[in-house]
Amino acid sequence: MLTENLGNGLSNLRYWGLRWTVLDSIPESASHLSLLETSDQKYTGITQLQSSIWKAKNLRRLYMNEVCFDRNIR
Repeated sequence: MLTENLGNGLSNLRYWGLRWTVLDSIPESASHLSLLETSDQKYTGITQLQSSIWKAKNLRRLYMNEVCFDRNIR
């Protein structure tokens, strides 16, 4: 489990490797990872994506499998 204030202490994070972890969700605070370029969430229990992840303006690569997200995300 990741803490809700995750983004506060990791603001300079560029690569987020969660592959093969037992996580099943990402907290809303992940949107504070403004420098995040790559998020690797393959082979985790994460099946839904928070819309706040798109607030990470530098996000270029998102690796996931079996994910569902709202098609109305802008």
